[in-house]
Amino acid sequence: MTAAEPDYKLLYEQAQQKLEQTEQKLRLALLDANELRRKLFGIRSDNRVKKHLEGQLDIFPLGATSEDIQNSEELAFREAKSLNQEQDKQGEKRQKAARTRMVLPDELEREEVIIDPEGDLTEYKVIGQEVTEILVMVPACFKVRRIVRRKWALRDSVNSDAKGVLIAPIPSRTIKRGLFDESVLAHLLTGKFVDHLPLYRQKQIFERIGTVRRAMKIPPSTLTDNRGGGPHQCSM
Repeated sequence: MTAAEPDYKLLYEQAQQKLEQTEQKLRLALLDANELRRKLFGIRSDNRVKKHLEGQLDIFPLGATSEDIQNSEELAFREAKSLNQEQDKQGEKRQKAARTRMVLPDELEREEVIIDPEGDLTEYKVIGQEVTEILVMVPACFKVRRIVRRKWALRDSVNSDAKGVLIAPIPSRTIKRGLFDESVLAHLLTGKFVDHLPLYRQKQIFERIGTVRRAMKIPPSTLTDNRGGGPHQCSM
């Protein structure tokens, strides 16, 4: 009994179908590989670049071996580890820089406050100390300087040719008959021409500096006169 002759046409069609399926899978694999190469080696900084040139990525051959893949994974792991260590070091540096306290100038006046533990310390002795320095601001305040010029008269004006009454001359001031001392004038002019504070704001500041019982009410005209007279006298 002879064997049936195979249907070569059917076998050929089946082979063609398998070949087309294989080629389709190969094309999909090439597309995935090109997409991966574009992500790995393509331009990322410029989002306007949408397509690469024809054949540009062909310089990276396909068909990597398992050894190449393993070496690539190890290299990526080492680079990621090194990057993490560098980021940790930078974070520690930033934390140390943030914890650095400002050193207060030695020229500032120091006021010491000694604090000891409560209770009986007769059985103890001092072995050291911990010093903490904090910056203190002394609020500005006003005071009145009273210039008292006493008058002196001769005890016996009949038998003396000297002047009968003596009084010391008034000290010279920047603004004649002015209400403000040079310290107030300096504060006023510095606020106006250095800190660029208008007079109405300085008036509000002076009112806050006033005493607890009564605010320092200075007329705006007084501030204006002294503001204008101060530079004029300094320029003479």
